[in-house]
Amino acid sequence: MLLRDLAVRMNRLSPSERRTARRVFARPTDGSNPFPAADYGDAKAKHKCSGSIPLCFFWATSGRHAPNSKDQNPKNKVPDWVDTTIREFRVVWKREIGTFGYRPPKRDKRSSHHGPNGYTDIYLSDVGAEQGVYGYCTTDDPRAAYLETSRYPYSDVSAYCVVDEDFSRQQFPFNSPLTNLRVTAAHEFFHAVQFAYDFFEDAWFMEGTAVSVEDDVYDAANDNYQYLAVSPLAHPEVPVDRSSNTFSSDAFLNRYGAWIFWRFLTEYLTNGGERNPQVIRDIWEHADGSRRSQKNRYSLKAVVAVVNDNGTDFTDLFADFGANDFIADLFYEEGAAYQQSVASQCAQTGSGCTTSAGGGPPFTAKFLMASNTTTGRKTHKIDHLANRYVQFTPDDGVTSTAILSIDLEALAPQLGGVATLLVFDGTDTPSFYRFTLDENGEGTLAVPFGTASSAVLVLTNASTATTCWTQKPTISTSCQGVPKYDAEQYAYTANLIDNP
Repeated sequence: MLLRDLAVRMNRLSPSERRTARRVFARPTDGSNPFPAADYGDAKAKHKCSGSIPLCFFWATSGRHAPNSKDQNPKNKVPDWVDTTIREFRVVWKREIGTFGYRPPKRDKRSSHHGPNGYTDIYLSDVGAEQGVYGYCTTDDPRAAYLETSRYPYSDVSAYCVVDEDFSRQQFPFNSPLTNLRVTAAHEFFHAVQFAYDFFEDAWFMEGTAVSVEDDVYDAANDNYQYLAVSPLAHPEVPVDRSSNTFSSDAFLNRYGAWIFWRFLTEYLTNGGERNPQVIRDIWEHADGSRRSQKNRYSLKAVVAVVNDNGTDFTDLFADFGANDFIADLFYEEGAAYQQSVASQCAQTGSGCTTSAGGGPPFTAKFLMASNTTTGRKTHKIDHLANRYVQFTPDDGVTSTAILSIDLEALAPQLGGVATLLVFDGTDTPSFYRFTLDENGEGTLAVPFGTASSAVLVLTNASTATTCWTQKPTISTSCQGVPKYDAEQYAYTANLIDNP
């Protein structure tokens, strides 16, 4: 995304800065990239173009970037690891383009160093030496620099990708080299696909869907689990579309952790009761900024459009996202594993998050008993596209006929205010209750509580209202804008009522 941001702002630079910036986009075979991990230098390179899909693969024949020369099929004069890389990219192409129906990457004929043809080029290079980078996709399409002008009124560009040349265990101690190659190929190739729709989309949308799609292609790899500690499962208070261009910021990683929202959509907007990965493709089609489409909605608007197309209200959907994240083990296909993973990650020193005992999102605990029948008025401030959880537990002296009554003050429902109560009564699935709020965001809900083990109040700010294109320098949300309803105050008063 940093390379993307530089590419579209190229024309803002001075002539000397522009010359320096262009070197950053040099391909490994160009011999001019200032980063050693992305430049073959004086090493000779070979290439092979796939016979079944329009991809070409390049590798160095000597030096640090050369893959292992072992070749069990000497007739094709291609090292085994290069053959493996080609094979996995073919799998990725067949799944992302063939099965899921995405548009192929644009051909790169306009680029000055486009290789032997207009195919999308994949380079093997020792990028793992740079702080364990798995790979990247970027563009040297000259039209990228005109996306902020009317010279090229669309936002689709070609791409080339670079992946590590061997995924050695010294540089990548987690997972096998083959697994790391697979998830990198699926993730980075999907960026090339995205560029054919809209190169200048929001970071949370581009990275979050890339992580989600990599899991759809290689479901058993589960490399995406590593981002659960920076996802709404661990940080429900962070807006799902919050992102940053600062590597040290939690919001930078949140763009990857947002994958759980995209996974939710595929399991919520099902196809005949089955998980529906095509939902994400539908959203990209609504976000399409190429000459093929007149839609060109930004990320969140595209999501809302597809949710509406499926006959669902976005506010209700996002409230269900918040509620089901609390019971991830019951909702998601792999939810129990998600909870185990996030609990393990958050338990590690310096992970920066906490979870409930079972691995669910953090919550505020409140106990109600015969001698203490009210919480009094309590408040929480909630940002857009975020949730807060409050758990109520019956304690000493609570009779089996007791009622839990909650008075609520929330963001007005027409602005995205919503609240849900989950009542756990010993069955496998809790009972869901949705508050009915008036136009001021006020409402009361009363439910049986005496035989419950607990009840969880889910406070949701589902606002999508944003002042777009403010281009904040470090932290941004959808359409690089400023949300209109952040830090909204929600207040509740919970009362225990004896009902003999």
